[in-house]
Amino acid sequence: MTVSLHKFSPGFFPGTGDVCDTGLGKGRWYAVNVPMEDGIQDDRYYQIFTSVMQEVRSSFNPEAVVMQLGADTMAGDPMCSFNMTPVGVSKCLRHVLQWELPTLLLGGGGYNLANTARCWTYLTAAVWERPCRPRSQTTSFSPSTAPTTPWRSVRAADPTATTRNTWTKSSPPSKGI
Repeated sequence: MTVSLHKFSPGFFPGTGDVCDTGLGKGRWYAVNVPMEDGIQDDRYYQIFTSVMQEVRSSFNPEAVVMQLGADTMAGDPMCSFNMTPVGVSKCLRHVLQWELPTLLLGGGGYNLANTARCWTYLTAAVWERPCRPRSQTTSFSPSTAPTTPWRSVRAADPTATTRNTWTKSSPPSKGI
């Protein structure tokens, strides 16, 4: 079972992941794609994420989870798509960790190196249930790594853009969901 919440628009790499893409052959009905539009923020993303994951969990009863945490969802990423923060992504992560299943976490995406480092640092702290405090000063080594706003990335994508969620409980993209 693969679940993907991602940007999907004409001309945007890789060009796959439409809500109707549900798998091929023996994998048919084992892919759930949730395309998002630009500008989604933490609260709305979490709402969609938990709704989808609740349905997937109850329908497929997974025994383990592999979770890829793409830092290109962060506000300020050159992909300029979403307006997420490490705080919002960690809420999604903690939701899955509450299932108490064997879980493998993978990093991915993230084209603003400082924001990516901040995101993965915050997520690592969340996994270990430790508070994560941003540094209060810059270093001469790399001032770009010092947070300008602790854990709240500067919003880059259009925050007024709407998020079209074509997945609903009344029109599921996958058999059994």
